[in-house]
Amino acid sequence: MPIHKENFVNVVENVNSDLIDKYPDVFDKSLGTLQVDPDAKPVVLPAWKTPVSVREKFKEELKRRESIKVIAPVDQPTEWVSQIVVAVKKSGELRVCINPTAATMF
Repeated sequence: MPIHKENFVNVVENVNSDLIDKYPDVFDKSLGTLQVDPDAKPVVLPAWKTPVSVREKFKEELKRRESIKVIAPVDQPTEWVSQIVVAVKKSGELRVCINPTAATMF
């Protein structure tokens, strides 16, 4: 079952900093949240393999994100499972994103 981008509600899109300054009570400068359209049908996608060369750094990044409440561990079955994409930035830091589509790489 594919996940289609139209199933996701964009919470904040290219917010102008003037708007943030004008309405500080509306915009929290902390991390945002992902909201899913309640009419979207849940899907569980298979995991992509993480390159061995970044596996330890990836584990550290997941722990960091858990500590700042960006992610939470799940130890039971869940209706939604997206694929994770890991890339190395020029700086050496990891870019970790979810892939909310069921498209294959090749």
